[in-house]
Amino acid sequence: MQESQRILDWIDRGKQIGVVEARRADLLKVLRARFPDPVPGTVRWAIELTKDSRTLERWFDTALTAQTLAEFTATIGRYYSGRKAPHGSPPRSGGLP
Repeated sequence: MQESQRILDWIDRGKQIGVVEARRADLLKVLRARFPDPVPGTVRWAIELTKDSRTLERWFDTALTAQTLAEFTATIGRYYSGRKAPHGSPPRSGGLP
């Protein structure tokens, strides 16, 4: 019984990871489609290191309505304001988080 539950937990975790990866990809796709400028490395870094699917969903909604890439970037900046930045090395270009 314990082994079955462990396997079910792994399957559930795999599904969660898949949802996060899909939301990241969809978010980057919307940003590339809506804004002519390349997505800054710091924005890509913040998106790719965010593990919370609800946060990515909120950012996706913001990406659909933001008038500029700078407006979207400010949303990510507000998210990280007062929070610990995700682990990993950001790209060399300054900015977030």
